[in-house]
Amino acid sequence: MSTSKKKARQPSTDQANGTKSLPIRLGLNRLLVFVGVLGLGFVACAILVWLTLAGSLPREDGTLHVSGIGSPVEIRRDRFGIPTISAVDRKDAAFGTGFVHAQDRFFQMDTLRRKSAGELAELFGAIALPLDRSAAVHRFRLKCTQDFQSLPSDQQAILISYAAGVNAGLAELKAMPFEYYLLGMRPRPWRPEDSLLIVYTMALDLQGTAENTELSENALKRVLPEKAFQFFAPSKSTWDVPLDPEPSVTPAPIPNGFRVADLPASNTYAENRSESGGKNACFFSVARPDRYEGSNAWAVGPTRTEDRHTIVANDPHLVLRVPNIWYRLALSWPVGDAANYVCGVTIPGAPPIVIGSNGHVAWGLTNASIDSDDVVLVDVKKADPDFYRTAAGWEQFEKISVPINVKGSSPENAQFLQTIWGPVRGADLDGRLRVLHSVIDQPGVVNLNRLAIECSASVHEAMEIAKRSGIPAQNFVVADTSGGIGWTVMGPIPRRSGFDGRLPLVWADGSQHWDGWLGFGEYPERSNLPFIWSANNRMVNGPDLAKLGDGGYDRGARATQVHDDLARCLSANYHDMLAIQTDINAVFLNRWYDQLASVLSAPRAALNTAREEFRGQLHGWSRQADASSIAYRLTREYRNEVAVRSFEPLTKLARTVYPDFDYTDLNYEDPLWSMVTAKPKNLLSSRYSNWEELFLDAVDAVIRTVKPIGYQHFTVGDRNETRIQHPMSGALGVFGNLLNMAADRLPGDRYDMPRIQGSAFGASLRMAVSPGHEQKGYLVMPCGQSGNPISSHYRDLHAAWVADRPMPFLPGPEMHHLSLIP
Repeated sequence: MSTSKKKARQPSTDQANGTKSLPIRLGLNRLLVFVGVLGLGFVACAILVWLTLAGSLPREDGTLHVSGIGSPVEIRRDRFGIPTISAVDRKDAAFGTGFVHAQDRFFQMDTLRRKSAGELAELFGAIALPLDRSAAVHRFRLKCTQDFQSLPSDQQAILISYAAGVNAGLAELKAMPFEYYLLGMRPRPWRPEDSLLIVYTMALDLQGTAENTELSENALKRVLPEKAFQFFAPSKSTWDVPLDPEPSVTPAPIPNGFRVADLPASNTYAENRSESGGKNACFFSVARPDRYEGSNAWAVGPTRTEDRHTIVANDPHLVLRVPNIWYRLALSWPVGDAANYVCGVTIPGAPPIVIGSNGHVAWGLTNASIDSDDVVLVDVKKADPDFYRTAAGWEQFEKISVPINVKGSSPENAQFLQTIWGPVRGADLDGRLRVLHSVIDQPGVVNLNRLAIECSASVHEAMEIAKRSGIPAQNFVVADTSGGIGWTVMGPIPRRSGFDGRLPLVWADGSQHWDGWLGFGEYPERSNLPFIWSANNRMVNGPDLAKLGDGGYDRGARATQVHDDLARCLSANYHDMLAIQTDINAVFLNRWYDQLASVLSAPRAALNTAREEFRGQLHGWSRQADASSIAYRLTREYRNEVAVRSFEPLTKLARTVYPDFDYTDLNYEDPLWSMVTAKPKNLLSSRYSNWEELFLDAVDAVIRTVKPIGYQHFTVGDRNETRIQHPMSGALGVFGNLLNMAADRLPGDRYDMPRIQGSAFGASLRMAVSPGHEQKGYLVMPCGQSGNPISSHYRDLHAAWVADRPMPFLPGPEMHHLSLIP
């Protein structure tokens, strides 16, 4: 029998690797499952986020029963979400205003009230402590409660109604505004007095630099001979163009007889500061605000307009955030036998129309930059540092402790010393304490009198109301249907006795003090000029200027450009108004370009390759700050570098007296230009053998700045590339940009031209309107009406703002209608 051996079957490759492929397959399967679960989780999370955001969208249609109103309130919205609120009286209109503010912008309102109250750290944590410490010294939370109690009953009623509307609008949302979920907090109800905190917040934003100007000038006064002080700290500018004609301002002569490099630079300040006030030397740390100004407002009389109607134009320049500071709104309620209709912008958190028109008058605002603060020098009793000297004798310091709640941490107490004049802010060179005496810290300076402007019928009536209005001092520019135009200061003006307010003084003997407030009949005002202009500049001279003082006026180049643009408009129309608001002509910087070109053309320039390339880039000078201009930005940066070097010896010396001295707090262009053109050897820094060497060093500094990025990325547009961001975007990483406006490369400059533009600073709105002809006017602003990122109104106004495209001043046709029923 034959036997055969069956050949063993060889395993396949898959079988051979089975033991290896099985774990791989299992791993892949698990990975796929994990990715699937992760994807489902992401989708679920996205759905949850979307539903949350959708739940915090406003109620726009239907009928809603609410308590807090006496009669129905109708809320009609146009296609941009701009509401028109109709009510039977102003109190119910305030309820409707609070309702729409809360539904569209509650988180913004909350942060605005918290800023002046010193309560941001309670929401954001320790990162907000510097801001809260700065605000704590004012004790605005306590003050707003006291000020509310002192308001007339009708104004209290409006704030009560507004607060009720806010809380009703917040309660009607199906979900909290999304920011509170991110912060792990719940929104706090609105109180009537919270609306006064909004006024204090605007005061902190608009009037935070006068103290710096006063202290910087005082430092120069202490270290320089009188003639040198007059040269380096002029009280007026050659660029000034006040409403009143005046002789041309002549710069102070260049001081001789000393060298800035030889002036002593002791550290007396530090030595005296350590001894001042003894054990009670409690200096409250105050965050120094950035100094940006750029608001413009003007009125054109009927003899200078195309249709013979007056026009008011306004473009307040502020820090740009998401959402925008302004909220567009129209209100209607009967006054007597007629319906009163007013349209314009509000600030979420407060009921008044801030800028607008009512069919009879139109008005706009710019920061007045008058002197609303004084630095008081206080002597401490050597035998007992718990006491300080006053005209009535020795008074004991009040030791204040303000609790600050900090999210995720223990509360902090902000501690400082209080005097009869205000809080202690630091120590002076002579060992005296410095106290800030400020308008906004005085009782009764905030009110709602400005609400009456909404019903005013003439320039005269509106200006009289403006004078009685309790807000931070503003230039009030107004026009009416009868052809009148006018200007005055809106807000309280202190009456100084025995001093002009320019420099710190001792008030202890009673000869220097505030003697209450300027009477309304004493307010400076001007009316019925061909046109009126305002650009944070000095508006008047002579006795009227003495009443207002100087809180850090703009140097006047921007005002001059606005004035000259208006002077050329003999038949002005709305196109002209927008053209002036967006004017980017380099009127101020032209002479600096010529000086720079001259420096680089001089035989001493010793041009190397880098300087040759720099000079080549200047050939693109267009005399405008257009977005593509490299030459304009180079010229601006060159001027800045020249200024730093020219004021370097002065800065070092002044900082021995006041460590925060900054020459940009001063009206410094005239002394700078005098030095640049006259080249005085005695004012030259010891680092240079001649002024040409300083100029070339400034050129080289700009070249070093440009080198890492290249000239192609050193344009005006690159400098101004917008970063208009939501305050919570930084907490969301890569998703944060979903909350921000797109970056745009815009023309303009941060200073010295009508179109002020920075990356996060610029025109918060642009408006022009003729009272009685509002349908012809325009109003443009960034972002949109809503603070909800999935709302169609979160950014739908932004494209027109970027493109300088006018949008109608009045709301459009009704798209949604919500009735609030008592």
